[in-house]
Amino acid sequence: MNYAIIKNNDIADGLGVRVALFVSGCSIHCEGCHNKEAWDYNYGKPFTKETVDEILTMCEKDSISGLSILGGEPLAIDNIEEVCNLIVSFRKKFHFTKTIWLYTGFRFEDLPIKAGVQNFVDFLCTWVDVIVDGPFIQEKKNVSLNYRGSSNQNIRVFSHTLPKLLHQIVYSINERLESKQFTESEVPSRLEFMIQVFKDTTWDEETFNEYEQFLVVPKQEKLINIHLPN
Repeated sequence: MNYAIIKNNDIADGLGVRVALFVSGCSIHCEGCHNKEAWDYNYGKPFTKETVDEILTMCEKDSISGLSILGGEPLAIDNIEEVCNLIVSFRKKFHFTKTIWLYTGFRFEDLPIKAGVQNFVDFLCTWVDVIVDGPFIQEKKNVSLNYRGSSNQNIRVFSHTLPKLLHQIVYSINERLESKQFTESEVPSRLEFMIQVFKDTTWDEETFNEYEQFLVVPKQEKLINIHLPN
């Protein structure tokens, strides 16, 4: 597998500040794709053990919320094995203290099967926190959407990751309060934005209702005092 670029302070491809790996190779070829050069499987640099070590080192910083894997197409047959190995290496090092977001142009129900990767979909649902799936469709482009480019694409959040995402929201907003990027009076509107992000995601209503209460901040209460589930 080759990769196009690694970004170490990405804020566009998942919640928080992230390390983002853009792999090379894609056969979907969406019209309007912003990363056409990465369609070529030979584009960029070889993905090696040293590359994995570099990514894991970048993710060590407290300010990094996790890893985002994009493309190209991470789940192209030629890329799946290396991507799965990276996910395993990430979990061995960080366990579930940081999140993994994975972007794919395949629909979730049409994910390819790779010989040697057993129970592939179960693997993703267990070890990946968020999957953004579906091809980019130019006619459905919507710049107001969060973390995706067109309205047909889905953000799929798996239940095991909800407490982590909520902690990351609070950490992110606390950081901005401390650095005076915005004031306490702005916190309710910021949380309202995050709640909208969650409502855009694909999960069952009962699970969302269970956690939505932790996103509500009384007007006079400081964010740092919010109680979150472990």
